[in-house]
Amino acid sequence: METRVWIRKRRCQPRHGRAVTTYHLRWQCPTERRWKSRKVGTDGKRAQAQAAKLEGELSDGSYTSVKRITWSAFVDDHVAKLRARGKRNGDSANCALVQFGKMFNPSRPSSVTYSMIEAFVTRMEEDEAAPATVNQKLTYLQGAFMKAIKRGYAAKNPVDRALFKSVEDTPPRILTDDEETAVLDAAEELFGYRWRAFVVVALGTGGRRSELLGLTWDRIRLDGNEPQVHFTDTKSHRDRIVPINPDVVDALRRVRVQTMQAVGPFVGMDKPMQRRWDKLIDTAGVARFTPHDLRRTYVTRLIRANVSLPTVQKLAGHADIKTTLRFYNWVSMDDMRAGVARIRRAVAG
Repeated sequence: METRVWIRKRRCQPRHGRAVTTYHLRWQCPTERRWKSRKVGTDGKRAQAQAAKLEGELSDGSYTSVKRITWSAFVDDHVAKLRARGKRNGDSANCALVQFGKMFNPSRPSSVTYSMIEAFVTRMEEDEAAPATVNQKLTYLQGAFMKAIKRGYAAKNPVDRALFKSVEDTPPRILTDDEETAVLDAAEELFGYRWRAFVVVALGTGGRRSELLGLTWDRIRLDGNEPQVHFTDTKSHRDRIVPINPDVVDALRRVRVQTMQAVGPFVGMDKPMQRRWDKLIDTAGVARFTPHDLRRTYVTRLIRANVSLPTVQKLAGHADIKTTLRFYNWVSMDDMRAGVARIRRAVAG
């Protein structure tokens, strides 16, 4: 039986962007008595290492074809590993994988085909899912099958990039000064000062909802020359220290007096959050927005204040500055008018 593993290069031109070269391994399977292939990505050195490892397994007889594992067992194993790194990713991945499993009931990861993934996308479109939602679920499926290949549960990834939907750039929902005032007044009127403080701290730190709800008093410094909050349970799994302004300090001090026995300023607010948030918006009489839009407002205000993008990235806790540029550095018509006005003033001066 042939034990050599061949490396083949393929150059493809995606719909968007430049052409890329991908590497594929091809070998003769001793158990199934047929040629098999596997895509290993765009890294040539990784392809050589994978080929050497596979040749060694073929030579010493330790090679095994795809390991058998049920779909439900694979999902449980994969989600458990994700939750060990962060609850948010684990829950979102579990939702996507369970939804796919209920629709198509695959026996094991290796039985999932491109046609199934394509039908999954079609079903979501029929249910009027937003393109961003479709892409998010495809991303979790793609990541799961990448791990399945690495762990020997599947030979190839059935999720193809062509299935992802194009998402139009839409301006972020940014609160105006008048809207901020209306929301703050409505929050205190309806649910007390603690809710007003939540909005103040969100606008003053850019914290995500989960970060604010999980914030504890031992990670808040209100005294001294450098008041700050220390976010630990973050999306990027990296701690983030954010300096806070006097308005945030005053709000947290008042909440601390009111919640002396609480673990943190906003701990326990998550259960009634959505229902009360909807009522808050209706009472304030402003256009619909989410708690995450408070974070978008914070980042946008930093950018409009001419804070450098690397500083904005650190304050927002983005692992990659491309995220700051793509999702938050939105240029409005007012920004363009202001830019043109600056040129005119410079020429006149």
